[in-house]
Amino acid sequence: MIRRSSGIGGGLALAAMLLAGCAGAGSPSHPLQLAVGDGSLRAVGDDCAGTAPYRHIHAGVEVVLTDSEGREALRRTLEPGAAVDATGLDLEDTPRVPTFCVFTLDAGDLRADGEYHVSVDGNEHGTFTYLPEAEGIPTILIPEANAGGTP
Repeated sequence: MIRRSSGIGGGLALAAMLLAGCAGAGSPSHPLQLAVGDGSLRAVGDDCAGTAPYRHIHAGVEVVLTDSEGREALRRTLEPGAAVDATGLDLEDTPRVPTFCVFTLDAGDLRADGEYHVSVDGNEHGTFTYLPEAEGIPTILIPEANAGGTP
């Protein structure tokens, strides 16, 4: 799977900006997002967690990033995610729309341009290149599963 650090689609990029604008005093100084494209219909802004096949991605589990030599570079426990519009389309009065579930973490001391292996609750999710200077909040994208149910 490919992970991009920014510019991952109109709806998600807009959501990243909106979430950054809502940041309060307890927000991370170096935000990093984990976005789960699980294909769920939700009300934008609701607390969320990953759905099938990503039920293992929810508040309370650990995200671990390791470098190319297998050293742990980051370990964070997820807080509740927030549902963000995945389409960017005006669906008028529709109460639930296709969403991503986005979790915000503190990137800590991740090395710029560093490539990291991503694990969530012990489940492997490919690699991610941390590009903090790119537009928007760096985002680990876990894309929607294909029709066969495999990520």
